[in-house]
Amino acid sequence: MPTSKAHSLVRLSIGVLAVITLLVYLYPSSSSTITSRLPNMTGSNHVDPIPRLSVTLAQVPDASPPALRATITNHNPFPVSFLDYDSAVDSLAVPLGLVELIPSGALADAQPVALDNLVQLRRLWPPKIAFVQEVSGGGGTVVSDDIVLKPANVPYGKLGDTFYVRIKGPWRAVMTVPKSEITKEFLEHIPDRPKTYQGSYESDRLEITVDAASLELK
Repeated sequence: MPTSKAHSLVRLSIGVLAVITLLVYLYPSSSSTITSRLPNMTGSNHVDPIPRLSVTLAQVPDASPPALRATITNHNPFPVSFLDYDSAVDSLAVPLGLVELIPSGALADAQPVALDNLVQLRRLWPPKIAFVQEVSGGGGTVVSDDIVLKPANVPYGKLGDTFYVRIKGPWRAVMTVPKSEITKEFLEHIPDRPKTYQGSYESDRLEITVDAASLELK
């Protein structure tokens, strides 16, 4: 009988060791597989999208007074939404001082010419969803309405017929979620919400030609 019990204990021990060995062998493989999938599932949650948002300018042909259009392009592989306060597509870009104008003959480090009749606004806060815009991923774009360079704001006499223009300002809130997922409650707590980022933008520098003398008379 003792011999039979000893054999049973040996067989039990071997069985337990076999199970432990099997679990040790399989568990790292499963863990590795799960971990490798996580970046694909949550990648956009922890990636600042701002470096891959570009802003470009174009002059509106035959516009009088001269006008520009700003284009925001999203080079991220996922959609982003942004608060358009002080953005490149803000309809008040010129009177808010977001547009910089520099005479063509000025030095590279020359300061922009001061604009006239700038305004300071107290924006509605928290903002409404209507002030959020979405840009689809993979090269999606949002284009501004015409940004009019009105003589009331632009000192054409100091700029001449040819000058450089650029738009720059802050990103008040850029969110790595589609607009459909943004709620009133979400906006009540930006920019402190997860998946929400702040930063700045700066467009390319565009040279435009105008008839400064005629614009000064308006």
